Amino acid sequence: MHETAALQRYNHLAMLFHWLIALFILFNLAVGFFMEGWQQPLRARVVGLHASFGMSVLGLALLRVLWRLARRPPELHPSLLRWERQLAQAVHVALYVLMFALPITGWAFLSCHPLSPRSGVHIFDLFTIPPLMPFTALAPPEQKQTHDLLVEVHAAGAWFLIGLLVLHLAGALKHQFIDGQPALARMGLGRMR
Repeated sequence: MHETAALQRYNHLAMLFHWLIALFILFNLAVGFFMEGWQQPLRARVVGLHASFGMSVLGLALLRVLWRLARRPPELHPSLLRWERQLAQAVHVALYVLMFALPITGWAFLSCHPLSPRSGVHIFDLFTIPPLMPFTALAPPEQKQTHDLLVEVHAAGAWFLIGLLVLHLAGALKHQFIDGQPALARMGLGRMR
């Protein structure tokens, strides 16, 4: 591989974090808006997977941030305009914020769920992450109100995440097909030119 191409492409671990997180997020968005209306036992299984993937996103996002602090990402293409650089940076920051905020709000509302506030989050039926203690200590009326508010915040965050993902994908496709930059290859899809 040419040295310039190697400098422009993300490293393999960064690509693995990116695509695993993307896969888990897409699964959670695909089922998250519909799963509450599904019949048991399918509903319980999908809710469990949704929570497991969400907490996996939280763990992977933390590892990704640590990796990014240790290793500088490749530079943006030099032909990008100033507003494109600023928008790309703002979208990436917002995506990182939501990769933390959505799993944490989900963990919080599961921690104050009126029916099972102390059960924690079961991760792929392998282990359980304990509930967030401040939420389990709420009295029943406050517990339900807090749960319902956190569910609304979580859902609103999911819609915001969808908007950011559309911007992120639109930017990558614009750079690839309109600007002629190897934007997709930077994250492992195709060859660097």
